[in-house]
Amino acid sequence: MTQRGQQLLDEINLAFPVDRRHILERLATAARRSGLRIALVGGLPREALRCLGGQRPRENLYDELRDIDVVVEGDAIHFARELYRNLPGELVVNEAFGTATLVTEGIAIDLTSSRRESYSAPGQLPEVDTGGVRLEEDLLRRDFSVNAVAVELSPDQGVLLDPLGGEADLRARQVRILHSASFHDDPTRLFRALRYSIRLNAELEPASMAAFHRAIEEDMLDTLSPERVRYELECICREERWHEIWAVMDLAQILPGLHDALGGISSWWTLEQGSSLDIVLRNQREVLEGTELEPWLVRLAWATLSMRDTWFEAAMNRIGIFPRHIRSMQTARHLLISVPERLSSDMPPSGIVDLLEHFPRESVALAMLIHMPVDDRGVSTRRAMLNYLLDYSLVRPELSGHELIRLGIPAGPAVGECHRRLRALRLDGHIVSEEDERNVVMRMVNLGESSADQATTDGD
Repeated sequence: MTQRGQQLLDEINLAFPVDRRHILERLATAARRSGLRIALVGGLPREALRCLGGQRPRENLYDELRDIDVVVEGDAIHFARELYRNLPGELVVNEAFGTATLVTEGIAIDLTSSRRESYSAPGQLPEVDTGGVRLEEDLLRRDFSVNAVAVELSPDQGVLLDPLGGEADLRARQVRILHSASFHDDPTRLFRALRYSIRLNAELEPASMAAFHRAIEEDMLDTLSPERVRYELECICREERWHEIWAVMDLAQILPGLHDALGGISSWWTLEQGSSLDIVLRNQREVLEGTELEPWLVRLAWATLSMRDTWFEAAMNRIGIFPRHIRSMQTARHLLISVPERLSSDMPPSGIVDLLEHFPRESVALAMLIHMPVDDRGVSTRRAMLNYLLDYSLVRPELSGHELIRLGIPAGPAVGECHRRLRALRLDGHIVSEEDERNVVMRMVNLGESSADQATTDGD
């Protein structure tokens, strides 16, 4: 299969920018110098085969796949250090797992020794053996045939390794496991089966479908730790068609298999609404700045918004969401219930600040992003939260506390109250400069303890 493999390498090279094409050649050169056999495996050759088969455009292949998976027949760490001499970047070595990652020119090269794996119990991480394992045997441990495809870079550059018919399955648009116990050995493959089915516009082939349902019926999901579930859900929420995968996970009984409260959540939203959320995420990137929120977490929060409060925390714990993020999600849910009824379209900015500043900023950001307006009032609510996050919450008086005391405001709580009044006046446009602030403060001092309304009038 040399000719097909060379076509595959040519396709990959064409997808790479000209100033990055040397990376593959330096991989091959380092392998020849080390006397090692290496191959590209997994996503890159799979997607390049899809390009060759007309199933996807080449144009966005490089942007999608900045991670290159390389299998080394031998010592991957030794090879990584050899590669690092000729391809500078940031090298991270994991001695315990015999793996390394070299990040160079915006590309992460993941290097793994060819290995065989065995599972002592369902849901457990595999036991790994790297002794004398050939590339072809490494492919046999993969999850699906479409991912068990590799193209050699050295010593026989351009040889396609496809011992399990992955390319044929890509053409047939089917996802096929490699052995009948696959989902029992590693139930995270249940998530990946659906993820790849949606991404590749494919179906699970019949025997794989039967094994899929059998694993769910036999409660194999219960063997997975929350951390492993979270990783799979994070990967799903990073997919372009993430909301479709969530809907299929619900229908396929994966969600209720994780926790009863997750069952049926997809009936509360539509795919069109999920697409609308993505538009908001693209257009409001500034909202996420300065928070720990990532788009994948926002999508997960939106997908689970319909869950009952009484079960929410338990369900989030089951799927491994960190406690700080659970708190942010719970507060955002509470905010969306309590605040919209109190917001009005004619509320001044100071009133919006008074209402929202009692909530953590991260929760306000999350609430704004996942809020789905159904009428003008809902649109007004989202606009108020957005204005708060990007503008109102940043407004501060120019005069410091020391300056207020020097102008005659008594030290203590009065300084904070004066600051609050000056901020409200700035928010509502009654004052616009430090001089305006000084004038208001002097009038407040001359009047004794002026009311906020009086200060407002004096500031006009």
